[in-house]
Amino acid sequence: FGRAAESDVDAMQADFFDHVVKGHDAPAWMQRGRVHLFDLGMRVWRVFDAWPDGPRRTLHLSGRGRAAVRMDDGALVDDAGPAGMERFVHDPWRPVPAFGLHHGAGSGWRDRSELDARFDVACFTTAPVEAPLALAGTPELTLVVEADAPDFDVSATLSLVTRDGRVLALSQGHARLRAGSGTIRPAMRPLCITLAPGEALRLSLAGASFPAFPVNPGTGTDPRRATGAEARPITLGIATGAGGSRLDLPLAPAS
Repeated sequence: FGRAAESDVDAMQADFFDHVVKGHDAPAWMQRGRVHLFDLGMRVWRVFDAWPDGPRRTLHLSGRGRAAVRMDDGALVDDAGPAGMERFVHDPWRPVPAFGLHHGAGSGWRDRSELDARFDVACFTTAPVEAPLALAGTPELTLVVEADAPDFDVSATLSLVTRDGRVLALSQGHARLRAGSGTIRPAMRPLCITLAPGEALRLSLAGASFPAFPVNPGTGTDPRRATGAEARPITLGIATGAGGSRLDLPLAPAS
């Protein structure tokens, strides 16, 4: 992200402890606001008086039944629309790999478009934004899911879709449901980004994120102790439309 993204964290830590422990005057950077977040889109540091917890924009998952077959089928929309179901099959012997951010290897932004093209990843994408969209805070994801197994996992990745088609992860979450159906809320990672006109957001859902998380065998056995021999394929269903799954985006307050 260039030189603008750099911060002298060692000097900042020394300043902080000089202020808190030794009683020195607060350094200038502390007086500008309690929260400093780097905007991945604008490539600038944004300063807030407190952790961003302002208004949210709710997007509903929508699709025509082929969100795991075609990347352009599933959508994130403002209006819920009619209830539906998107299904995909998790194969424990070919699990979706962990990729990017804190789940996967490597550093920096990595294009996950090939991963999203897998048959066992359901994708839901917004329309390209027409005006800059500033987000800051923690996304909240609510998934209404069902499966043909008593125990299963869902891994979620929220990404930026650039105008040239790259898919760059912004936030991830992973959850385990110890029932055949229900509502889960994967704890998503915070983000700070301003989307430029023409860019979009994508939510990708899978039944695994290996090896960041052990593969769930789908039998109720603790995934950390299960053997490959007892694993089974799992068909997952994601409820869409009215009464279904949704994504609440944190809109950035003025800084």
